[in-house]
Amino acid sequence: MDLSRVKTILICFFLCLNLFLGYKLWLNPQSLRQGSMLSREEIALAENLLVENGFELLTTIPKQIPQLALLHVSRPQEDVSFWVNTFFPDSEVAMMPAGRKLAGWRGNEYLEVTEDGRVCYRNVMDPETAELSWAQAERLLRNWDLLTGEIKMDLARTTETGSYFRYVQTYQGFPLFFTYIEVFLAENGAVEVQIDRVTPQGFGDRLVTVVSALSALETFVEEADFTNKKIVDISLGYYSGTYDASRLETAPVWRIAAAGGETFYINAFTGEVEPK
Repeated sequence: MDLSRVKTILICFFLCLNLFLGYKLWLNPQSLRQGSMLSREEIALAENLLVENGFELLTTIPKQIPQLALLHVSRPQEDVSFWVNTFFPDSEVAMMPAGRKLAGWRGNEYLEVTEDGRVCYRNVMDPETAELSWAQAERLLRNWDLLTGEIKMDLARTTETGSYFRYVQTYQGFPLFFTYIEVFLAENGAVEVQIDRVTPQGFGDRLVTVVSALSALETFVEEADFTNKKIVDISLGYYSGTYDASRLETAPVWRIAAAGGETFYINAFTGEVEPK
């Protein structure tokens, strides 16, 4: 037997095994480790809790109770010219200082970019072509190359003047509820786009088992004051209040949302209600 050949084969085998395990760990980082799960009885208890408090459940109640870590994010440092080229690709628009933001105009179109990277675009369009739908919102975002793979549909709400269609960023499958691309389509044809994005920097090292969806719903029925009783979403994600900082530490939350766009956030570490 050629021992040197056998040794080489074993070394290659263990090297490939280590690479495979490292790849699996990269795809399923430690921060997403599974904890326990709600039982069928606990799911039924949560469903009954909502019904007893006058809510109509139009979604499923998550069973998972994973271990999660804090998520570190930063504000993207994009040049204002990126947004000018996005919304005015065929012409030059001068952006002028206006307080803590830069603003520019072209006919009926308006663009502003704040110091902390928030973006607002408005355009008065032909009322006869107004279409208040997810499809129209998606067409506009695709036209501006804003509908990337990390962006997902979230919630919609309707007012007397039009409809809002909200998208959020995701990171490794988790929605970042404090980010948004919100498209407002008005009955009179006007369009407004509000954008607030972050750059995820990765999870922290310390894992904590989150409170269950049942615990979150117990807090919800005690504290929430929803006018719309149709619950359309109960999900885990990350959330942060609005802070004037370039880097943020964000905590996991349970987000409970109604059909009318109302939202309620519960810190998944502490079980406490998050201020909006």
